[in-house]
Amino acid sequence: MYIAQRGRLFRERADVRSTTPFGETVEILAPDRSTTRKAGPLTQGPRPGRTRRTGARHRLIEAAVELFDKKGYEATSVQEIVEAAGVTKGSFYHHFGSKDAILVVIHDTFIDHQLDVLDSISIRDRPMRDALAELIEEIVVGVETFQAYQRIFFEQHRFLTDENFEVVKSKRSEFERRVVRMIERGVERSEFKAVESPKVLAFGIIGMSAWTYHWYHKGSMTAREIGRFYARTILDGITHVPR
Repeated sequence: MYIAQRGRLFRERADVRSTTPFGETVEILAPDRSTTRKAGPLTQGPRPGRTRRTGARHRLIEAAVELFDKKGYEATSVQEIVEAAGVTKGSFYHHFGSKDAILVVIHDTFIDHQLDVLDSISIRDRPMRDALAELIEEIVVGVETFQAYQRIFFEQHRFLTDENFEVVKSKRSEFERRVVRMIERGVERSEFKAVESPKVLAFGIIGMSAWTYHWYHKGSMTAREIGRFYARTILDGITHVPR
């Protein structure tokens, strides 16, 4: 009954926040890394010096990823996770306040990677086309590493509590804001055409790149080649060509 209620709440929330690929409406604000990157109370790691417990935490996450991906979040019990990880329930609750806290960690694993990619891209002294192309490429390349994490989160995030949903939303909103700002700067510098909505364009880029998790498998094109193909296709359409 609780899960059914959460499902209805999530669908109502998604109807309201239907602007973004994640079903959210966000304001275009400067990123505040002091708050948006701060871990929530259920996602903080163990204190320094607890190397043995750090190993247990890692095993718990790995076990949860494997089980959630195979059986689904709802069908996986905490007992199954601790048995697969070879630890006790006490160890589980030392590191995680609840089962859905692991969903937050699963999400943070790949969204933090994407935010780190943004951090590593110097956009002040390089063309916006190059910066945005690198971002698109690296988002797709990240699928190769985090495909199971992304599949679990995007298909099962409806089980998050409201509190943990807000933790997740803050990081997703930060990432979306910063991609919007990259497009706006490209337009301001006359590198990109004047587009009707940088926000909608950003959501389209993020959605197309992120959705790769759903179908990607190693084949005739590598993840990097797919990312470069996406980047060329998008950027050739928006790059301003002086007459």
